[in-house]
Amino acid sequence: MGVGVGAGELEDGVVYLSGQWTPLHESVRSAKTGVVLTIDYHAKECVAVLKSSTPMVVEVLQDGAPLRKEDAGRDVVFDGGRSIVRLDAARMYSLAVNEKHGRHRLELKPEKPGFELYSFAFASSCSP
Repeated sequence: MGVGVGAGELEDGVVYLSGQWTPLHESVRSAKTGVVLTIDYHAKECVAVLKSSTPMVVEVLQDGAPLRKEDAGRDVVFDGGRSIVRLDAARMYSLAVNEKHGRHRLELKPEKPGFELYSFAFASSCSP
């Protein structure tokens, strides 16, 4: 997973950071409010290893809008028209389980500083 800071066309699988972030040995941590983490991906499912210094809400957008309920991962809940994840521990969070494989842009917007991203993982098709 690479990290970029550019604008315009995003490279697939590269994490783009907007706002103030602190690079750590194995992760990146949000340093202020108003930050955005963006990644474009081609897959059916998206999970991420996330952590926060205190419990917090992270808004999850896909393709510029809240996730559709049928595309939401197991850890996504809906609150006032927003799709969010409530970070309560350092673990893998299921963010998106799309109906079909395709290209998507995922944005994570933490409500406060202290949000950490360790990694993303993607699946194209899974059989139970």
